Amino acid sequence: MKKGLKNTGRIIVILILAFLAILIFFALSLSNKLGASQDFYRNLTKGKNNLETAFNLVQGGSYLDAKLESDLATLAFKEALANLEDIKNNKVAANFAPVSVSLDDLEYLTKTVEILSRSFSQASLLLENLSQSSLATHSFGDLAESEKQETLALLYQAAPELKGLKANLGLALLNLDQIHRVGILLPFEAQISDLKEKLNTANNLLTTLSPLAQMLPGLAGYPEESVFLLVLQNNDELRPSGGFIGTYGLIKVKNGSLGEIITEDVYHLDMPCIDKLFETPPEPVAKYMKVKYWWLRDANWSPDWPTAARQVQKMYLNESACTGPTANQPVAVLAINPGLISRLLDFVGPITVGEDVYTSENFQSLLQYNVEIAYAEQEISSWDRKEIINEIVSELKERLFTIPLSRFSEVLEIMDEAKVRRDLQIYFNDANYQNLISGLGWGGEIKKPSHDYLMVIDANLAAYKTDAVMRKNINYQISGDQRLVATIKLDYHHEGGFDWRTTRYRSYTRILAPRGSELIDHSGLTDFSVTTDEALDKTVFGFFWSIEPGTKKEISLSYYLPEKINSINYELYFQKQSGSRLNNFSYQNETLKKYWSGTLDRDKLFK
Repeated sequence: MKKGLKNTGRIIVILILAFLAILIFFALSLSNKLGASQDFYRNLTKGKNNLETAFNLVQGGSYLDAKLESDLATLAFKEALANLEDIKNNKVAANFAPVSVSLDDLEYLTKTVEILSRSFSQASLLLENLSQSSLATHSFGDLAESEKQETLALLYQAAPELKGLKANLGLALLNLDQIHRVGILLPFEAQISDLKEKLNTANNLLTTLSPLAQMLPGLAGYPEESVFLLVLQNNDELRPSGGFIGTYGLIKVKNGSLGEIITEDVYHLDMPCIDKLFETPPEPVAKYMKVKYWWLRDANWSPDWPTAARQVQKMYLNESACTGPTANQPVAVLAINPGLISRLLDFVGPITVGEDVYTSENFQSLLQYNVEIAYAEQEISSWDRKEIINEIVSELKERLFTIPLSRFSEVLEIMDEAKVRRDLQIYFNDANYQNLISGLGWGGEIKKPSHDYLMVIDANLAAYKTDAVMRKNINYQISGDQRLVATIKLDYHHEGGFDWRTTRYRSYTRILAPRGSELIDHSGLTDFSVTTDEALDKTVFGFFWSIEPGTKKEISLSYYLPEKINSINYELYFQKQSGSRLNNFSYQNETLKKYWSGTLDRDKLFK
């Protein structure tokens, strides 16, 4: 035993001596690069100090001085990179892996900070230009027309710079990802991780800001006026693209000045066109709503917002001609769900109209009561019952346009949340703008992944506002070996009753699956159909069902997935319907032994 320990001790001593010998050997081998090593350290330290000074100067508002310090830092880091290149020319450094890997890591880190110093120089100049504009001391809404034009021109001209900054941050992140997790920089792993997190945050912000700057002419009416068609979708009466279109409106923007937003009851357009327009509605709309013709209120039948928006725009233009001169084509069509309005109310505070106080919690239910019931008690005509919406929208607009620049990031966060929940969907007629919008995630289009896909689309047909009291659960299972079988179960529970707001739930439901899926069984569903949507690249299973108040119903169907989708390359993209309140989604893959369950308010990719 003692002899074994003694031998082990000798081996450890020999290993330590060997390691020290190797270190001495490499120190001697690299001795001719000692000067370059000292220069590298000196330049790296100098650049670091310059960059820290630049950060402090920006916080103090001295942007031009910050740019100067950033430029000095860039020069120092470039010198440090040249020193590193000199060191790497040493034969030992080039051929001995532990040394070459460590030098590579130092090079990646030095390149990262050099990119950051260049980016900070760009950003300092942008901040200096903004600080000289009127926006530095006033909210945008308070600026004079000429000052707004000046500011918009400045922001629009900054688009290439923002795009360049984003590219630089992406390159910096790429360099940081090349650093080995175990190596010479291991003691600084926490700081490097913190730097990556901050760079990711900045990169995400620029991902939004850069395209917005490119779209500024269309969004802000610069230099030509932009007109947007707005539709408000009520998801308590769920429709394929988000909810029943009860209200529409026009938004006019010129040089960043938002004109008066006038909203109208959708029936103000639909009703005058009776016996004048004769467009045939989708078959389920005609059958279950017992209507002969298709009107604007039901135009959003496609779950794909670009498709729905084009139909909304077409019907708006056609119907507007029934009440007067044909309207000009809008720049874009916007769909807004109540969730976005509620979050904006949370931001700007409660809005009082008459004796009612609208908050983020009661906005949807209180507004519905006023336009469905209370208007009659207040002796307001049914034709004017939605005038209250104009008052709410007007006050909300005024408050948003007077927020200081310091709170702009909070608005961006609200808009980002609206994007992922699809409470705001935008369609531009201009293809370039539409591509940018789609890239930002506001396009509301149906996704077309190469792997498995699922979307459940409910269309409330003549069931009042009953979606407000429905609890919806979706269970999706994958099984099989040779060919994968998908089984979907919908478990819906009606928690309401019969009153002015809710009744029995009636939905024409569609399930979107990968194109080429083949039905196995549908458990006797009513009015069942299987179709192929070439434009959306989907197989569509459709059926009608109803649920009585106080009861629940479960339906299921199963189908083969296309043969190209197998357990080797399997992924699932679940796309949530805009406006849908999904209480629980569960995914079980028996083939891959995977399971997930939880509440979803956005899309989710399962790998």
